[in-house]
Amino acid sequence: MVQLFQDDTEKAKHEDAIDRLCQENPDHAEFIRRTYLEILEKVSAEATIRTYLTILISKEVKALLKMKELSKSNLRPF
Repeated sequence: MVQLFQDDTEKAKHEDAIDRLCQENPDHAEFIRRTYLEILEKVSAEATIRTYLTILISKEVKALLKMKELSKSNLRPF
């Protein structure tokens, strides 16, 4: 299993990023947390520079959330 966080400071930064995303999209908190941590797990193993991970992962989660919302709206009848 990949170690997600190098230390408590990094863990706090990721938790803050997750919390901000959840505040922006409270109806999708579970999706945001699960998706963020899944992406973090995938990139953590190979990340040599971890400074921008919170920004990059947050952008990815926002994009996935937007895609989820768009696909949901396209399925609604007129």
